[in-house]
Amino acid sequence: MHPCIALPELQAHIFRYLASDSRGQGRSTLAACARISKLFTDSALDILWFELPSLEPFVRSMPDDLWKKDHCGRVSFLRSLSHDDMGRCLTYGRRVRSLRVERQDDPIDDAVYQELFEYFPDTLLFPNLLSLFWTDRDPVYLPLFISPCLRTARISFGVYNTTYSALFSVERLMRVSPHLEAVAFPGPSARRIAAAPEFLPIITSLRDVREFTCFVNSLSSQCLRGLASWPKLRKLTLVGDAESKSSSTWPDFPCDDPPDEILDAPFESLTHLDLTMNGTVPPAVFSQYPLFSNLKSLTINLPDDSEASLVEAWLRDISQYCSPQRMTAVSVNPAYRWQQHLSQVEPQYTLDCSALMPLTSFTQFRMLNITLKCTIILDDALLIELAGCWPKLQRLNIGIQSGSTEEPRVTAKGLVALLKLCPDLAYLGLVFDARTLLHGPYGRPGAGVCNEKITVFDVGNSPIRDPLAVAEFMSDIIPCLREIKTVYRIPLVWSSAAQIQKKLWKEAETLVPLLAKVRGQERSFRVSHNSNSCSQR
Repeated sequence: MHPCIALPELQAHIFRYLASDSRGQGRSTLAACARISKLFTDSALDILWFELPSLEPFVRSMPDDLWKKDHCGRVSFLRSLSHDDMGRCLTYGRRVRSLRVERQDDPIDDAVYQELFEYFPDTLLFPNLLSLFWTDRDPVYLPLFISPCLRTARISFGVYNTTYSALFSVERLMRVSPHLEAVAFPGPSARRIAAAPEFLPIITSLRDVREFTCFVNSLSSQCLRGLASWPKLRKLTLVGDAESKSSSTWPDFPCDDPPDEILDAPFESLTHLDLTMNGTVPPAVFSQYPLFSNLKSLTINLPDDSEASLVEAWLRDISQYCSPQRMTAVSVNPAYRWQQHLSQVEPQYTLDCSALMPLTSFTQFRMLNITLKCTIILDDALLIELAGCWPKLQRLNIGIQSGSTEEPRVTAKGLVALLKLCPDLAYLGLVFDARTLLHGPYGRPGAGVCNEKITVFDVGNSPIRDPLAVAEFMSDIIPCLREIKTVYRIPLVWSSAAQIQKKLWKEAETLVPLLAKVRGQERSFRVSHNSNSCSQR
């Protein structure tokens, strides 16, 4: 055996490769390596036990006469635990760095958790655990899996657990794991827990949190102040009740009411904000906290039936409170899909193009998504102006979900200009008129404009007449296109007209790669022919 094989770093690299076996035999291969040579044992076991998809491997490492697995796959104990039963499994537990405990896929019987908790109430089963995902399990058993090394915790207690037991477990989590960097409390139960007065002192005791996610009914001014005090907070996700039209997510205090305590630099590190709510952030919040000042990415999830005035209000806040030099991505998405049809003749669901004009100063834009059902009135002139202001744009997705029956004002001219002014564009969602296309010189519809990064084009309900002409056009300007998505809303989705349009777009999708291949061969032949002509001269 070559001496280099004895290096732990090289062994770890080899065993990580074996663990990623696509045939699903990685764990059995690592177990064989751990048994075949003492030289490989430690490195192979470290990789083998690094991540556990459930508690089952840990329980099955105990003596065979202690547990059984029934015909349904459930693992349970046959007798009571003893000190001798835990020797080997605790040795393996020290190697575990990531653990998932999800009730839906968890084969461990509840009595096993209860037995472990009663026998080891103060023992750390996984003392070096770094990441814990806990979903819909009884919070009483959570302290079994807490470690001082924990850096990531995603805890969902389920709707049937009591607030008291959940708060007790959360308090234990924060006390034992004070250096958590990513914390998430998803699910309906988190709304109930976050409303408890004991929740705030527990959470704000942490000082190293970089990412925080929580489902909330509302935020108190004290809770908002606690979040603002985290010096390292980079990403904040707050999921309010978007379906409720009566309650507000944000604290209610007068705009001229100064904060009780002046923070040195509130939200100084916050660069990514994700909000789910029905409404906007009150001006009083902006007057006391620079919530948007340092943002690079903002995601707003609103009800799908939101009126255009709400979207316009958000765009005004973005242009007023965000930094044009920092902001790179804005997304306005539906918190849930509204299955009823919106009448497109109603003006409250029509977003005027002037609402996008304040965003022209954001020259660092990489992404703009507006995927609500509001109709966005966009034409070639405005599209070209916006594209000229966003030269670094990589993703544009606006207006494709509206299902508007109005004639699109964006034409092939605007589409070609967009691709020319935004050469880094990698994803495009845009409704345009595909019935009248350009015919550029020398058989080049795009007049030499070519984007090879876009592989998916979401055209919404763009009208199409001739799929061959569209494929000829697309194969020149977007030669790597492989998928064309369409969206037709109720009640048009099952109409014969919509079915015909979807079929025509499907034909164009099939033809684009074929014509692009032919164009590529012609260009290669032309280049080689010109080179030969020059050499003969």
